[in-house]
Amino acid sequence: MEILRKNTFYINMNNCYYYDEKNQLLVIKFYVQPAAKKTEIVGIYNESIKCKLSAPPVDGKANSELVKFLKKLLKISNINIISGLTSREKKLAINIDKTQIDSVINILIPQISLDI
Repeated sequence: MEILRKNTFYINMNNCYYYDEKNQLLVIKFYVQPAAKKTEIVGIYNESIKCKLSAPPVDGKANSELVKFLKKLLKISNINIISGLTSREKKLAINIDKTQIDSVINILIPQISLDI
């Protein structure tokens, strides 16, 4: 069970992602809220990373915005949506080596705001 510390709060990331060793893919679950004021990661929701997207959910614009945002944030070019193209619940695959998992997760964690 992986629990990461952010300030004095602990975030359980155990169910948000898994690694497919055969295909060298880190699969991360996202819950998106399109048509928001700005694009940002805002927390954990329903065992997924919640991300607000400024793009509307029309003609794949929100999906493109999510992938573009993560590519820029993670500085990784090979990111694809593998499920949930027409849903708020999405799975994204990032083609990385197993040794890079912690780096990716550690970039995502500081983005999560904890409004408690």
